[in-house]
Amino acid sequence: VQPVSASLSAINNPCFGATTGTATITPTGGTSPYTYHWSNGQTTATATGLAAGSYTCTVTDANSTTSTGSVTITQPAAIVPTITQNGAMMQSSAAMSYQWYLSGNVVATTQNYTPAQNGNYTVVVTDANGCTGSSAPYNYTSVGMKLTDDSRQLTIYPNPANTKLNITLNLISTETISLTLYNPLG
Repeated sequence: VQPVSASLSAINNPCFGATTGTATITPTGGTSPYTYHWSNGQTTATATGLAAGSYTCTVTDANSTTSTGSVTITQPAAIVPTITQNGAMMQSSAAMSYQWYLSGNVVATTQNYTPAQNGNYTVVVTDANGCTGSSAPYNYTSVGMKLTDDSRQLTIYPNPANTKLNITLNLISTETISLTLYNPLG
């Protein structure tokens, strides 16, 4: 009778931080039945629920001969989307889906978003494997700051305002202007 030997195989984690990896040891030779002892305490031929890392398994046959092998479970890098601003529009790095948040509330589900109010925005993206990642907060302060066209320049500051608001309007020609201000509640 040949002594027991073993080969190992693995299924890696599809997302960063996942614990869905599996490792299987397949004994050959020796005399069945076999017993298994994984470095994480599991005692079946297939260890499940594995995080990224290295795992060792010892298989023992009915004659108490052993074979030990190890396997490494891997994971992809964390998804960390970035937010850039082009004019008034914010844009997330590319992904399969997007959720923009302001104060814990979803405010948009597109790659590009032009906010209606200032604040700290984050974007959560999902990739093709269903893995998600969240951006660092992005402090958006462009609402109401400065509007320009060919004939006028409007500046409003500070933004946000607390008790005093300064409004400057520079016109190239004489015209009638109507200005209406609203608080964040409308």
